[in-house]
Amino acid sequence: MEKTPYIIQPNLDTPLPIHFYTDTLQIASRTTLWQWGKEGLRMTRVGGRVFLSQADLQRFMNERTGEVAR
Repeated sequence: MEKTPYIIQPNLDTPLPIHFYTDTLQIASRTTLWQWGKEGLRMTRVGGRVFLSQADLQRFMNERTGEVAR
């Protein structure tokens, strides 16, 4: 009997370091994310580091574009 590989499903609510969005995904610059933080994007600070969840970023972008949350 063959084992099926265990696939980790990402949790969209898990905060990732801000550099993941700026350096790895190149979604926006640090400056842009800081400005969005002032406009309501929820970011979490832990021990001097800033974290952001994909769900919060998606929610913020949907609100900015006027889309209805799904």
